Amino acid sequence: MYTLEDLFDRRSPVGTRLEQILMEKKCTKAELSKKTGVSRPTIDKVLSGTITSKKNYETHMSKIMNYLQITPDILLGNNACSSNRVREIRSIIRISTEKMASATGISQERLQQIEAGEKATITELREIAMQLRTSTHVITNQYFFEPQFSEMEYYMDMKDALDEISGFWGHVGIKLCGIDKYMWYPINSNTRKMIYKGIDEELMVIPCMNNKVLFLNMSNIEDITLSDFDADTPSGKNWDEHVSCGEIPLVVYEALEDYEENSQVTLYNDTENSTELYKYLMEYVRKNGWTEEDIFQLLNTSVFYYLDGRKKSTIIDFYQDSDDIIETIEMVYGYDFTDIEQNFMFYIDAHDETENFVNLKGISMMELPLLKVEEEIFRRNDQ
Repeated sequence: MYTLEDLFDRRSPVGTRLEQILMEKKCTKAELSKKTGVSRPTIDKVLSGTITSKKNYETHMSKIMNYLQITPDILLGNNACSSNRVREIRSIIRISTEKMASATGISQERLQQIEAGEKATITELREIAMQLRTSTHVITNQYFFEPQFSEMEYYMDMKDALDEISGFWGHVGIKLCGIDKYMWYPINSNTRKMIYKGIDEELMVIPCMNNKVLFLNMSNIEDITLSDFDADTPSGKNWDEHVSCGEIPLVVYEALEDYEENSQVTLYNDTENSTELYKYLMEYVRKNGWTEEDIFQLLNTSVFYYLDGRKKSTIIDFYQDSDDIIETIEMVYGYDFTDIEQNFMFYIDAHDETENFVNLKGISMMELPLLKVEEEIFRRNDQ
């Protein structure tokens, strides 16, 4: 038996189910507003799952359920809806179910079922994530870092968006001690705010829009520059005109994992990859001239930048629970815990299985694959 309090955390699929009920009862939004005293704009927010106040949401839902004579069980079904944010994000990205259906090949009816909480296949999730310009992690609520959307923020409807959602803002340029150049990374507007907040801390974690997450030892950072996309090109800071603008949705990197694991002939008929996404992958791989080894390195390589100017590329075996790097990133980013006592961090090299200890004081920055780190944080927390 579900209660009113159970609805808020699943308000996106609940909104989809409520819309289905309105259609079944042939009840218009205008009628619902008139009979319940809930304004039309508020009803739209209830249906799209974008109300951010739990108290207000429960007040409105109580009136709506009372008028429609429905219970939380009816809204949630016999089983708890899978927690997804498809409807909420679709509203922010401003894409209709008609357009989504046309672009993905998934029927409107099936899209409504998924938005209402029915389990989706990995192919369906990737198709949807591609159109929503994000990752399957985000639309299924399995993300740890700031949600990344490959969309300019002024194209997004941020009026009813939750605070955690933001679009592409510009770039962060990082100049490490011992290295006479800036390295540029695409970030969203919330990450920009986070950098301001943590600039005086000893350690900082920066999620970027190109599937990189940066671990910074702030004592060894000489300069950090933030550059708005609409501003002039940064002068005197070796701006990279080829730097990513976050235009590639993270779901593309997810799907590249399958591309790397399969031959092109096998992948062509692989049910794990949709036609739409496959075409994008093929064009992207062809454009960059990548081999399977190139893709493997892109998805898995971590780079350590040392205080003396050296850098080292390695493949970290993140599935070894004994490594300190994942735990440290989780503590710094998730819990604002920057007082790390140990001098060394441990990791296992996936190539030669060597056990390694890296001196944190000698490290300026670690550049790690975001999706790999995020998946591992969730895996460990699920255990």
